[in-house]
Amino acid sequence: MTESFRIPDHAVTAGLAVILAVIAAGLVFDCLPQLSLGVIAVPLILVMVMYPKRGLILLLVVQSALEITQLDVVTFYLGPMRVRLDEVLFWWIMLLWLLALPDRKARVATGATPRFIMLLVGIAVLSLVWGVAAGNDPGHAAIMFKNYPGYLSFFPAAWLISRDRETADHLILAIIAGGVLGGINIIARGYLRVDETVYERGTGLRVQSRQAFAIGVALLFLLTRILSLRNRTNLKIIIPAGVLMMTGIILSQTRSLWYGIILGAVVILILYTLSGNRKTWVVLRKILGLTLLVGVFFIVTMSVVNSFGFLETEDVLKRTESETGNYLTDATFLARALSWLEILKEVNNPAGLVLGKGMGYEITYFRVDYMQRMTWSFVDSSYFQILLNAGIPGVLALILLFGHGTVKAAVLAGRERDPGREAMLLAICGSFVMLASGSVFMSAITNYRFTVLYGVLFALLAVKPGHGTDSADLPGKA
Repeated sequence: MTESFRIPDHAVTAGLAVILAVIAAGLVFDCLPQLSLGVIAVPLILVMVMYPKRGLILLLVVQSALEITQLDVVTFYLGPMRVRLDEVLFWWIMLLWLLALPDRKARVATGATPRFIMLLVGIAVLSLVWGVAAGNDPGHAAIMFKNYPGYLSFFPAAWLISRDRETADHLILAIIAGGVLGGINIIARGYLRVDETVYERGTGLRVQSRQAFAIGVALLFLLTRILSLRNRTNLKIIIPAGVLMMTGIILSQTRSLWYGIILGAVVILILYTLSGNRKTWVVLRKILGLTLLVGVFFIVTMSVVNSFGFLETEDVLKRTESETGNYLTDATFLARALSWLEILKEVNNPAGLVLGKGMGYEITYFRVDYMQRMTWSFVDSSYFQILLNAGIPGVLALILLFGHGTVKAAVLAGRERDPGREAMLLAICGSFVMLASGSVFMSAITNYRFTVLYGVLFALLAVKPGHGTDSADLPGKA
């Protein structure tokens, strides 16, 4: 028997306001660790005193907010151990789900998606063991491994939301709101010049932040919600939200993300055009309206970055190529290419192709952008990263997971008749396209802590339509 649980709108608004206040106060008064402990105190207490399912829903919302807004960087110490708040939340969620399994309050999702997730995590575990056994640095090995278990968030998320459309909707709103707060976080860091990750370059100010990939997911969810709108009253909220997210994405100056978002948006528009039995004029009107709205986003965004002195429009246009040449010949691309060639040489043997070199293995190569030889355990490309650490089986597991998720989201969107669920499926499909393509040049789906968010995206594929909706041929498996 499932438990119905609805988070009041005013509670969601108040919670997001608290998170925003924590970001602002923490940046200004340099007390982010203390304040962030307060952010998670309430849901942790609720988990202790309430039915676990309710607490888990709140924890998932807070977890998403922490990841996207980069409050996950807050750490504390338990004796000699350095612990991050987002790690505590993740393992707490997994523990509660596991404790609910024996009495059948929780269930284990079935289907291809969980199998691919378990395959990927299992290969990562073997790579960790192999790397430590081979003498790789255990600290580096642990750092490289710790992001892969984040995909296991699929299991508690699928249990919580697959049969509860309303909870899934709240989680999507939390992702979008987290994207807004993430944009504000990047803007504030750029304005205050808080640390060494904010610096000037030949193309203007850059706020180095891999959370921009998570903000990109939130932006695509926002865009698809626009396609499902039946009135214009929500545009008063949508336009500022889109501008804040787009500002953060532009200030990150991450080209692979920019092109990934464009590719994901194009896929969304193609699927929207081909799906359903809509009249041609309705489709054209929606697409034209969305295109105009994105144009408004960009114009207002450039006005913001110009007025705050962050960037000039020509800086953004220069960044689409490079400071040192065109996109495929600049120093950063050449550095990546040299690292990939070194990896291919390292695994060019039967053991390397099958097992990789294990987690924590370091390669030495010439960094054209730094003009010196350097040694690194990580590289800019999720596919080459996992090839180095886990061989061809790891690459195949990663491709199977995201390839299957992309195709499944596209097929379900084509069958869907419920506008809200169709918008969700289109956003998931576009997000997977963005992440998979962007990860050719960045390690977005392997090296960073947003794997928890990506696990939730896979779980959203299993969400059933709400009562009274008309959806065709919905599968019972993830």
